[in-house]
Amino acid sequence: MVYARGFDLYVIRNANLDPITFQRVNPNYSSVSTFGNGGRNAYKALQVQVNVIPNAQHLLKVAYTLATNHSNTSSTLSTGVATNPFDYSEDAGPTDNDVRHNLTMNGSTTLPLGVQVSGIFSYRSALPYSTVTDAPRPDGKPLSFRPESRNAQRGDRALSVDLRLSKIVTFSARRSATAFIEVFNVTNEVNYGDYIGTVTSTLFGQPTTSGPMRRTQLGFRLDF
Repeated sequence: MVYARGFDLYVIRNANLDPITFQRVNPNYSSVSTFGNGGRNAYKALQVQVNVIPNAQHLLKVAYTLATNHSNTSSTLSTGVATNPFDYSEDAGPTDNDVRHNLTMNGSTTLPLGVQVSGIFSYRSALPYSTVTDAPRPDGKPLSFRPESRNAQRGDRALSVDLRLSKIVTFSARRSATAFIEVFNVTNEVNYGDYIGTVTSTLFGQPTTSGPMRRTQLGFRLDF
């Protein structure tokens, strides 16, 4: 079990707004960014790992994590300004990297003639993203309007299988040669990344990026 809380986390806020009228304090500037520590975070996780090592030639490891990760800020060193500089709770929700399920399996074995086979299987559930709109806020404040809580939407899950086949030829105690072939994303899965969150867009909910497709590489190594 893992439970971690963070306080006084990094937050960027617009200091050029009057807290009563929400008008610009200095009309010469659209915003004045200040950097503070009003953020908070809570991470809870159940982690399970199983290792099966019957002998030196066979190995299997399985790791699973069930987790939640929530915060009221997504600020980095240069992005992620608070929606409401006077109420950080408007940005409360899942973090950008909140993954509910994460499963990883890796193993290796030695076949006849000294051929080694190893692989990694990884799966994670969908990452969140936020909905946005240009519509005015119901409360009339001149701030960005998010029609639902931050990161209320979910994209798609990600899955990947990588395999490696290698053969080692030993010449002496200090000299050997290894030939190998590696295949990444064996199943050629399309793992989408960012999504369009503008509710008025005809492409709302559609992905805009994706991870690399299947790749294969050959290699040869000399050790001496």
